[in-house]
Order: sequence, then C-alpha cells, then structure tokens
Amino acid sequence: MEATDFAVPTATDNSGLVKNVTVMPYNFKPGTVVSEDVNVTYTAVDNSWNSATCTISFIIKDRIQPGLRCPSFLEKKINTTGGVTVDLNDSVTTGATFYPNQFITLNPSTLDGPRQVKATLQDKWGTSDTCTFLIYTKAEVCFKESLPSVSNADRSCVSVGENVTCTYVCKAGYVYFNGTTSKQYHCSGANNWSPSASPEDCLTCEITMQASLNNVDSK
Repeated sequence: MEATDFAVPTATDNSGLVKNVTVMPYNFKPGTVVSEDVNVTYTAVDNSWNSATCTISFIIKDRIQPGLRCPSFLEKKINTTGGVTVDLNDSVTTGATFYPNQFITLNPSTLDGPRQVKATLQDKWGTSDTCTFLIYTKAEVCFKESLPSVSNADRSCVSVGENVTCTYVCKAGYVYFNGTTSKQYHCSGANNWSPSASPEDCLTCEITMQASLNNVDSK
C-alpha cells in the first residue's frame, strides 16, 4: 500500500465565482493510502451549473517480484534413440515463459552436456523474476554418444544387440601415452563402459618420447 502525494486541482471561472468543487472517491485527499489502481475525479460547478472535471489516476506498481519457483537442475533418463520431451511447466511455477522453449527434447545427441534454460514470470504490474537452470541427459542403456570425442583421434562404433563397442584410432603423428595408436571401449547393461567412460586423448609423438626419456633419466 502507498500514501498518495499530489497537488489538489484548483478551479477558476470567468464569472469570478466557483459554486463548489467535489471529489470522488469521497473525501480523497493527499496522504490517502491506496492498495489498488484508482481514478480520482474533481468536479467544479459554477453558478450557471456549468461543470468541468479533472481526473488524476493512481497506478499501483508492484515492487515485489513474483514467486518464481525453479529447480536447481533437472536430470532426465533416456533409454531409446527417440529420447524424451520435457515440459518445463511441470517443474517451474505455472505461468512462466521459457527460453529457448517450454518443451525440451532430450535424446542421445544431448548426452554431450547439459542444456541451459531460462524461465521468466511476470505479474500484472509488469514486475518480473527470472531463473536459469541446467537439464542433464542420463543414459539408461548403451549409446555411442555417451562417449565424448577426443583430441586427434577418429572414432568408430559398432552395436551388437544392446552392447556397443567404440574404437578410437589416433591420427597420423599421434599416439596414446603408452605408445599404442588405438583403444577400444565396450558398453553393456545400463550404460556401463569398460575400461572407462572417459576416453584418453592422443598425444604427439614428441610428448610421449619426452615422457619416456624423463622416465629413463629418473632411474
């Protein structure tokens, strides 16, 4: 609620006499406290019953942000290549708008990292509140997309039933730390990768040779 602060209108007439001035709402004056939008109308009448009006509008501006409720993050599981479509209205205060979209599709292509969304809630006075959060895709079965790309290597994957095998081959001039040029990663069950779900990067031959020389020197 707010106390009003305004100059009361004055009336003049060419006859030099104003019969009366009334105000509606009745007895409204500076300092009157309002809790909603209100129009205050002053009416002046002369001795010939001619009248004129002046209206002052008081518009309440909400300074309190609306109560926007957002999750800290979302994690959604997928077990098919078609994935799932998430309706953000199920997780955020009703009435919010979303960027980039209210409906977010999660599938194997989104296993490479979280998607960020922004929610905004605005009340009737134009006061708004926003929040951002991340949506993670978690695989319940084996997808080749679960394994990230690695530097300086080409990847090829083969699926047999529900199992997946991915082979990484270093590009020319690069090797793995142990000197080999290829590694395989196998997936079975509920997205269980062996030997790891984090493939190694291929290194330049110079780096691995220097590491070998350092090992020899330290002996």
